[in-house]
Amino acid sequence: MSKIVKYGIYGVVERFVSFKLGKATMTITFSGGAIDSAAVRPATYTSRNAFEQKVIESHPDFKSGAIKVLKEQIVEDVPAVVETPESKVKTMQQARQYLIERGVPVEVLQNKAAVLEQAEKKGINFPNWS
Repeated sequence: MSKIVKYGIYGVVERFVSFKLGKATMTITFSGGAIDSAAVRPATYTSRNAFEQKVIESHPDFKSGAIKVLKEQIVEDVPAVVETPESKVKTMQQARQYLIERGVPVEVLQNKAAVLEQAEKKGINFPNWS
């Protein structure tokens, strides 16, 4: 689970805020603000990065209330999809070629059932074809 946090600074259209991190400095741009007769819209910055969130929330402007949390959303982390050579196989011809390259004789790969049988014997699964 991670957090998406939208921060805002009222009364400005755009503001650059610098954060000291040891000898390094990180600058974040709050933008998109508006001040007109109809409404006051804060300059905003949205972060999904936990480190950035911690840095912003430890800044004196956040502690004083100049930078505010406008919206916070918890999102579920989606695991990265790992593509394997087997997952690229989508047709019987590709499955046959894949097995031939791994030492299965072409003579035993004459139909779908035989291809699946040989793949099973080798411990190979083609998740996108069957």
